[in-house]
Amino acid sequence: MKRRGTRTHNHPVVGEIPLDWDPLTSDADPDQQLIIYTAEPGSRSEQALRELAAWAAENIGTHP
Repeated sequence: MKRRGTRTHNHPVVGEIPLDWDPLTSDADPDQQLIIYTAEPGSRSEQALRELAAWAAENIGTHP
């Protein structure tokens, strides 16, 4: 089983976003994992995530 890696996500709004991933596993239930994706600070991936967050705030916000 891989312990960490990089995965490229292709998003229709911001394009390709390469992100590093790391799993978190609980000692209480080692069969379950939470995968954490991170972008390198200052990278194009970080900028793409910021752009996507701004887009989502404008386009997916709560509607009455």
